Amino acid sequence: VNVDFPQDESIQPCTNSADAEQALEGLRFFHEVEVGRYQQLLTRVHLAVETKLAGQTTAASAIARVNATQIAFTATLDRMQGLQVRMKDTLEFQRHVDGVVKAMRLTTQTLKNDMELLDETIDAQNVHAIVLDDSTGDEEAALVAMKAAFEADVAPLVESTVVSVFAAELESKRETLERAHRGTELLALDAFGRRVDVLKAKVDAKLAELNQAVIDAQRRVSLSVEFAKVATKMVELAAGISTQINAADGSLDEQLAALESLDALQMHSKDDPTHLCSVMDELEGVNESLESLRVFTNPHTTETIQSCRATFASLQQALMERQQELEKEIAMDKLGHITPAQLNEVNEVFHHFDLNKDGKLARDEFIMACKGLGFDMTEDACHDVFDKLDTDKSDEIDLHEFSTFCADQLQSGSTQADVHAAFEILARDMAITQDKLHEHFDASIIEYLLAHMPPLPPSKEDEGDEDQRGHKYDYNSFAAALFQSIANVYVGHQRRPCIATMISTTYDVGMVFEGECDPLLADVVLVLSDPIVKSVLFGVLWRTLNQLARGSFPTDDPMVRGVVQLLHMGNVGALRRMVRRHEFVLRSPPVLSLRVALPLYCRYRLLKHQVSTPTQRSSNNDDDDDRGGWDVLRTNGGSHLRSIVRHMFLIAIQDHWPVAYVLKMVASMADDEAFVKDLVFLHALGQSLVASKHKYVLMAAVMDQIWLPAAAAAAASSSQGDDDSPGWFGWVEPMHVVAATLLASWTAPDDVHRVAVYATALLASLATLGRER
Repeated sequence: VNVDFPQDESIQPCTNSADAEQALEGLRFFHEVEVGRYQQLLTRVHLAVETKLAGQTTAASAIARVNATQIAFTATLDRMQGLQVRMKDTLEFQRHVDGVVKAMRLTTQTLKNDMELLDETIDAQNVHAIVLDDSTGDEEAALVAMKAAFEADVAPLVESTVVSVFAAELESKRETLERAHRGTELLALDAFGRRVDVLKAKVDAKLAELNQAVIDAQRRVSLSVEFAKVATKMVELAAGISTQINAADGSLDEQLAALESLDALQMHSKDDPTHLCSVMDELEGVNESLESLRVFTNPHTTETIQSCRATFASLQQALMERQQELEKEIAMDKLGHITPAQLNEVNEVFHHFDLNKDGKLARDEFIMACKGLGFDMTEDACHDVFDKLDTDKSDEIDLHEFSTFCADQLQSGSTQADVHAAFEILARDMAITQDKLHEHFDASIIEYLLAHMPPLPPSKEDEGDEDQRGHKYDYNSFAAALFQSIANVYVGHQRRPCIATMISTTYDVGMVFEGECDPLLADVVLVLSDPIVKSVLFGVLWRTLNQLARGSFPTDDPMVRGVVQLLHMGNVGALRRMVRRHEFVLRSPPVLSLRVALPLYCRYRLLKHQVSTPTQRSSNNDDDDDRGGWDVLRTNGGSHLRSIVRHMFLIAIQDHWPVAYVLKMVASMADDEAFVKDLVFLHALGQSLVASKHKYVLMAAVMDQIWLPAAAAAAASSSQGDDDSPGWFGWVEPMHVVAATLLASWTAPDDVHRVAVYATALLASLATLGRER
């Protein structure tokens, strides 16, 4: 009795009615059966002590021990009477608590159903659907109405049907459960309380989202108006600058100084907010804010950021071209001792080697320009000349300084026509011979001319003259070859053309390779950067991937490669680089994962933001087999793309994508070996499934379609010793570990039988594998 019913009840409390009934039955049995036997035993012991130990020295101590035992036995009987009364009260209380727990379970189930409906109702308040689909044009009013409806209907419904009911019918029973020592029920109560807290937090988050959406809608309107205002200001300012460019007067130097000042102030200075450069930066900032708010059309103006950038670029180009014209005229005026052809060549070379188009030549650009003009100068001599010309020590020289230097180098007589005329004068209407060369040139020059000037074929007059045969030279060919070598040096520094210039090459490969392209390509990029065009290209890419034959690599298809490159070209970075920096370099598409997997992921993200009803989804024929594109990547894309598809599958679970899409992806990945042996993927999959709000549905799908068939196949192949069975069935314990973790978290009371079936099947397969090893 003392062991089973200690004095301190907290040491061994009664936690349910079954324990109370068992304890009361034990007390009844002891009282009815054991008490009489113990009493007879004590009587016999007392009689034996009195009769058999009479007169012995130990009799007194034995009698004392028997009396003490009798006293303890009597005290126990008294305590048992109290225990019976206490156990009856405990049994009655535990039966009352059983009724409370039963009512709590019914309430909990009802609240679960209500919470699921409310959770879906909260998710249905999609601000993105209004932003994208509202046809009334009054986006702010629609969002305000949605917020008001949520505050009036959904939020109070959560409070009345969940929060208050939980507090009144569940949380209020906590003290009763604690008195009854119901630890399991208390844990369940705590877990359900956390779910209620999550729902309350979700309501608060949705209210915050709606408030932010209303603020964003107001910002969209204000920013659109501000963009229209700044764009109008920019266009008007650009028109005024254009007028100033065309209306410049005064001397050539004054006109050039005025244009340089205009260029510095309006196109590069940001000190004054009224300057064009500052206005353009302000416009870019407003546009970035609009893009962050997903605003791509502006009803307040016909101007767009692309048109304003094009206006800025064209104005910058016009200003640069006018300055170059003036510099050329000034050079012609000041450097009259060189020919116009030479001046044109100097001007062309200067602007060709001005790689960053800033109207200046850096030191390395100057050296290349000297070589392009064919000057016979060493690199050290070029450095020395550059230091002399760079009077302000800016490490740059302008066109005027370069033209002055070239005037000293390109004196009259340096052109091909001058060289040809000099040889004609030297020949005096006759051929050039060695004798004439010896009369007018030094030995080193004669050696060079004889080595590079080809001999003339003998004429009829010279056939009989042995002295003249082979001693006449063709100075026409020599002059042409001399200047052709200079031209080759210049041409070697010109921009290389696009590699895929032939239509047949582009058609065969499906995309244009990396290389220099025509500046008009920027106009193409303007079109490709339009969101509507990009969405159309995404659709074409998706349908093409769905139509690919199994066994073919995605980028083997020319249509896929071409569309991917169009998507790559139509981005803001490419547009800004081409239009504002005059860098017309067509980049090759990036790595395959970004070319194919990322656009697919972007499309799924768009689908997620545009939540539709199940009926609408089932009636949308274009999206009925959306998993097809993922299937093509997984089966044909190599190990790298398969790992990306697995990553997207985990994201689909974590971001709570529509369960129908995720189930299709599970079905398409049923033979993926990562589900049974990839430890990292299995760990991530387990964590994602436990946190998913559709975890029971997804767990069942993974169990039924992947894990149970894999376990059964592994057990069968192991027991039969089948050496031809798939290799990835050979070691499936990692799958069992994750499956056991998921089954342990499967706490839905209605699915107890299903969990037991899954656990039995997995344990059976694991036992079979263990015996074989």
